[in-house]
Amino acid sequence: MITEEKLMKEWSDKRSNFIQDGIVCPTKYYNNKIKVLYILKEVNGKKGKWDFLSFLRNGGHWKTWNNIVRWQYGFENIDGYENNNYNDIEKVYNHKRKNYLQKVAIINLKKEPGGSSSNMKEIEQYCEEDKELIQKQIELYEPNIIIGCGVGYLIKSKNLLKNLSEWKVTSNNVKYAINNKNLIVIRYYHPQVRKSKKDLYNNLMIAYKEIKNCKKENQSDNNCF
Repeated sequence: MITEEKLMKEWSDKRSNFIQDGIVCPTKYYNNKIKVLYILKEVNGKKGKWDFLSFLRNGGHWKTWNNIVRWQYGFENIDGYENNNYNDIEKVYNHKRKNYLQKVAIINLKKEPGGSSSNMKEIEQYCEEDKELIQKQIELYEPNIIIGCGVGYLIKSKNLLKNLSEWKVTSNNVKYAINNKNLIVIRYYHPQVRKSKKDLYNNLMIAYKEIKNCKKENQSDNNCF
């Protein structure tokens, strides 16, 4: 299998304004009980050398990363979801944002910087041109869950992940699919979407718990996946 170093070198040779993403802290990611990969559109930033992963290791910026931290906390504590007090979750992201961000993997489909508003036709073009590299990056990280943050539909339409089932829908209208290795892919909102942070958290956790239970109880039931 190709190493991350070689993969990023190949990518940077292809893209003149390349910004590396990936696993924020490999030790914490691989030692975590659940490996979550968040796929986003692009980095909102200026051209030139910029250490995106260092930015995340130091806590990122609240506009995008507070919601990611809430979601990550929820995935790691899903078994006690019904007993979790949302006010306690707010305390977690305020005081432990760095810790939770260091457990995740981040892929930007466009490996060059963009602006505050993404051009989705441009993102789609990057997906087509960099498809094989994106596929290799996803495979390299071996996640248990992928959250498509505003770009979930591209994971299947651009064949960024092989052997993915058709989209299913949870009882609260969240779309998901599962591949032949039991990797869960969830189509969800971008973390900066203008919606209630509490609703975003609860809806995602309700959907994930339903998907998780469906996998556990119905491994051979095609109604689930």
